[in-house]
Order: sequence, then C-alpha cells, then structure tokens
Amino acid sequence: MTTRDLRATLVHELDVQWSWRERLIKGSFGPEPELDPKDYPTLQSIADRWRQDEEEMRDWLGGITDEQLDAPPPGEENPFPLWNYVMHLVSHAIQQFSDAAVLLTRAGFSPGGIEFLDFLESTTRDR
Repeated sequence: MTTRDLRATLVHELDVQWSWRERLIKGSFGPEPELDPKDYPTLQSIADRWRQDEEEMRDWLGGITDEQLDAPPPGEENPFPLWNYVMHLVSHAIQQFSDAAVLLTRAGFSPGGIEFLDFLESTTRDR
C-alpha cells in the first residue's frame, strides 16, 4: 500500500539511501535525522540532491572490497555481512520506486515498463 505522496516517497528513498550509507560507513546505527520533504519543494531540488547522493554512493560502492562485503560493517551488534545491508538498500529502492510508479499511474502518467531489462534496453538503445 502506498502511504506517501510522490514527493515524500522520493525523498524517503533518498533519505534511506543516504542515511544507511552513512550508518554503514561510520558504524553508528543510532537514529539519524530524516530528510524532510518540505526541504525539497521542486522536482529539480530532489534531482539535484539525488545526483549528489548518487555520486557519493558510487564512490563508496566502488571502494568496497569482496572481503569487506563478506564481513560485518563496523559498529553493529549481531551484524549481518555488509552485502546484506547493500541488498537491503536495493530491495527497499525497488519497493519505493514501485510505489512511485503506482502514484504516477494513478495520476495518469504511467512510467511504463520499470523492469530491469526495460532499463537496460532504454539505456543501451542509443549506443
């Protein structure tokens, strides 16, 4: 069930990507302040923050070794391996983007196919 509006859904996903990455880097799993949708009044403001976050995420992921993925992240009690947390980020994003697709479709702006192979086809078609 979709419980947020589109802006809040996108900001929530941005918040989860950012805050979990910070937790995993710092080894601090306490509560983090949440991003507030009111601080992102336009689609452009969300997109700008998302581009910044994506760059930071790619830098972090690009520096992780196989050994680090198989080990617990720092600071966590009863931890899972780091790769479990990374997978959590992926599965959470799938859920939130599915919610966003429902909201867009209800508003008459269906995003169309959102499956991974659709994405690959759309990004490689022009090469």
